[in-house]
Amino acid sequence: ADAIAHHVAARLGYSVTALKHRDQSKGVSYARKHVMWAMRVLTQMSYPEIGRFFGRDHTTVIAACAFVDGLRSLYYEARERTDALLTGLTSDVRPAFAVMCL
Repeated sequence: ADAIAHHVAARLGYSVTALKHRDQSKGVSYARKHVMWAMRVLTQMSYPEIGRFFGRDHTTVIAACAFVDGLRSLYYEARERTDALLTGLTSDVRPAFAVMCL
């Protein structure tokens, strides 16, 4: 989880510490949603586990995953950008199968 969070946060220009902060500015919030989505997609972590990682409720993680999945389904460019965020993760970070957001 830490490796995914650091990788995606760095690709978006933020630190994991900034994403764990209570800051609700648009840029930080957008990046946090994408890191939550990536953690859910690439790991078997539950919504509550991801929420605890960020100091947030599991419903926040559900909403974040729904937000990113919505962008991906509506906009081809969003799908390309989110896929690009995941490039560079080593095979040991990615499990043999991905658990997708609902």
